[in-house]
Amino acid sequence: MSITNPLLQIKERWIAKIGAIITARAHARTDGVDVGAHIRTGVGTDSVTGTGAVNLRRRLFIFLLILMITMLTGIILLLSAFGVFRFGAGETERLMHGELAYLSSGASKQFGGAYAQTIRLSERLSASIAEFMKRQGLYPAELKTHPDLLDPLLHELLPVIQNNLEVTNCSGVFMALDATVNPGIANAEHSKAGLYIRTVEPNVGGMGAEARYLLRGPSKFAGGGKLNLQAMWDLEFDVCDQPYWQNPIREHKEDPILPLSRLVYWCSTSPVQGFSEDVMICSVPILDRVGSTVITDAASGVGDVSGKNNASRENSANSESSASDIIGVCGFEISQMNFMLRHEPMTNVFHGAMFMFSSMNGGNISLADALYSGNPTLYGSFPKTGALIRASGGAGSGSNFTVYSAPGGTTFVGAGGELRLYPDGSPFAAQAFSTTLLIPKNEYDTLLSGYRLRFVLIFLALTAMGVAASVFLSKRYLKPITDKLATAGEAGTPEWTFIPEIDQLVEKIIAMHQPADPPRLRENLFEDFIARLETLTPTEREIFRHYTDGKTVSEIQSEMYISTSTVKTHSGHIYAKLGVASRDELVLYSELIKKSGMGDKIL
Repeated sequence: MSITNPLLQIKERWIAKIGAIITARAHARTDGVDVGAHIRTGVGTDSVTGTGAVNLRRRLFIFLLILMITMLTGIILLLSAFGVFRFGAGETERLMHGELAYLSSGASKQFGGAYAQTIRLSERLSASIAEFMKRQGLYPAELKTHPDLLDPLLHELLPVIQNNLEVTNCSGVFMALDATVNPGIANAEHSKAGLYIRTVEPNVGGMGAEARYLLRGPSKFAGGGKLNLQAMWDLEFDVCDQPYWQNPIREHKEDPILPLSRLVYWCSTSPVQGFSEDVMICSVPILDRVGSTVITDAASGVGDVSGKNNASRENSANSESSASDIIGVCGFEISQMNFMLRHEPMTNVFHGAMFMFSSMNGGNISLADALYSGNPTLYGSFPKTGALIRASGGAGSGSNFTVYSAPGGTTFVGAGGELRLYPDGSPFAAQAFSTTLLIPKNEYDTLLSGYRLRFVLIFLALTAMGVAASVFLSKRYLKPITDKLATAGEAGTPEWTFIPEIDQLVEKIIAMHQPADPPRLRENLFEDFIARLETLTPTEREIFRHYTDGKTVSEIQSEMYISTSTVKTHSGHIYAKLGVASRDELVLYSELIKKSGMGDKIL
């Protein structure tokens, strides 16, 4: 088949293009493809690298990213399994339990010291009263029949009372004798002469130094700058229905051989009726022993927050003391202000922290006899009766905290422990006390949320660092490889990557696949292609026409109502019969046919 002269130039140009494709195909058969071009683009043609091929850099980046995420996940799971962190709950528990241990230790020392000092005060008062009465030629038990001796006796005992107050961390000291200066008045049996001195702490109420007040005793003892008369002053104590007086005396009468260490009693009732400040009173009888020494047990294990028994058993000689007459009752006071100043919880972490001392009732915390320190806004709203009810469940999230509900609906989270105020063998040992550190549950939840947010931010930061490191490493360590492969086919002396495997590969490519001269094109190349069209079947010719119209495989399949695999099969037959290697080459021939003016006849 011949072609007219006006079309010879068009033919020659298109034959040159087809020759270039054939040359590239020939190089591909001998592995002489343009490696650099494919390395630079990262995605090859259908005939070389396959559709959507991923380059080395992307592959390494994905590998490093997956490795980093796997390692982070493994570390987090490992730490979680060993309980290193529980989203902040563990850290909060550690801080609170440490603070509780510190505060409970301080409370144990204060209450235990008051217990021991109460026993010593009783002994000293007993000895001082006996000495005073001896000078009068009387026994201590005869004091109630000689009211005229009370004033000089109290004057002599005043320094003893004050000196004992100075060596304690208590807010007050008292002594009530079983006698009255007015035996003939109504209810004289409940009126008891004595002394009651309280200390106002420094910097409380605007005072720059410690001040002492007289609440009970002769008013003439006040004045001179040493003692001030308190507004609730009275001459004598009213001991009617007062537990600090009745309970230790009752136990002594029921078991006269009990030592003083077993007769100490704690209560929250102030010796001054109507006193507004909450207090804890430690009292013990003042005894006049007959033919026997007073038994003491200062090291009786009082104030043991762990609940262990540190008390020493009295030996048989001490346990056989004889009965004694009761001279009176003495003891110390620990006020709410005193407790608050000495046991302040840290508020830099737990702003709403509150430390409590109180009696216990079936796991609940009594509010009737509680002393507080910490946030006054919280405990100031508590009523004087009722209890903090212990919830059945914990604080959640594996927490070891206990949840308490206060009257009014406020919920607290905290931890506590028993504070032993009585030794074994005490008739009052059934009375249990505790120390508890509490924070509002909403504050606890906010703390946990803060810890969780911090953890999430750290995790995201580590993830971002891992991604950045993956990008950097994939670029930094693959750059010499990609650069070398990109220039592998170019002329000149190659630059080595100093990576043995890559250098050897490029060396082999250069040595084995030198560029070859393009094969000689035959003059009748176009005519051969036209002749080969005659070998196509009607279906293959129709598919060929669709390709020349620029249609895709899916469009051809839709128009001819055949499957995609059938289209691809026919395409393979078309490529083989026409001697082309790709759709681009096929379209190039079709464009040449159209340019030659033979399209209507051939296509």
